[in-house]
This record gives sequence, structure tokens and C-alpha cells, in this order.
Amino acid sequence: MKIVISTIVGRWPYESEAYFDNGDNSIWWMKGGKDDSRSAHEHLRRFNEMVRSYAHQKGIVVADSERFFSGMERENLLWDFAHFTDEGYELLAKSIFKAMADSGVIKGNQ
Repeated sequence: MKIVISTIVGRWPYESEAYFDNGDNSIWWMKGGKDDSRSAHEHLRRFNEMVRSYAHQKGIVVADSERFFSGMERENLLWDFAHFTDEGYELLAKSIFKAMADSGVIKGNQ
């Protein structure tokens, strides 16, 4: 048995500050009064680095979805700060499948 975890994919800093400031598009931890979309992205980046480091130490397979989604237009793939559209969930599944296949956890084609 093998554990597989994924880094978190966020929308920031890929959207405007006005979009970020709308209460429906971000959440309490992003809004501490001092954060903007870039600092929220930095918090998420640091968290994902901790996930990668922990997984490496423990021999856990990482689906690096943050990197997998790099360069993609997030507004078409996420409804809000963390919830995917149908297309986004399909890409997330591909990211996890790729990590599992690359690590030898599963065999076969996508």
C-alpha cells in the first residue's frame, strides 16, 4: 500500500485584486487585513513546500498539482480559491494519475 498526496492548486496571484477582495472568491485566512493575492499565494507556496518536504522524508508519493497546473488559466479551472470546475477536476485527476504512474504505484495508460 502506498500513500499519495497532492499539493494544493490556488488561483492566486493569477486574478485581479478586485476579484481577490470579493468575499465570494477568497476565504478568511487570505484576508487577515494585511494579505493581498500575492501574499496569499506566498502562504500557499510555503505550505506546498512543506507538503513536498514531508512527503520526501516519509516516502510518500506527491502529485505536484501546483506545478502541473503552472501556466494554466486558473479562472477557467477553479470556481473560487480552491474548488475546481469539471475541467479542473479532470486535470487534477490527470495530475494524480501521472504521479502514481511515474512512481510505479500503478501501471497502465491514462
